[in-house]
Amino acid sequence: IWQGERNDDVYFLIDGQLEVLISRDNQSERVDLIEPGEMFGEIAFFTEDPRYATVRAVTPSRCFVLTDADLQLFAFKHPAILMQMAGALAKRLADMYKTSRKETV
Repeated sequence: IWQGERNDDVYFLIDGQLEVLISRDNQSERVDLIEPGEMFGEIAFFTEDPRYATVRAVTPSRCFVLTDADLQLFAFKHPAILMQMAGALAKRLADMYKTSRKETV
């Protein structure tokens, strides 16, 4: 996925390793690594904002993709998935907050 694009699909990494890059002042900075079993893309699903980061493969990788429409249907039948996604989102935001606090100290 690319920073700035509009896409609200959610991804689950099956195999491989992905890096999360944020572009600032025409320079990309790696801010995280995604390991198998982790989800990404949930921020755009919930906010409908453009992507905040670029995610690209560090090693050959496979992902399971849930499109926005499929995820909405799935969540209607299994609402607990939204709680799991919200938990992952809260953890990601807390980690970003901790990282930004360290940079300002």
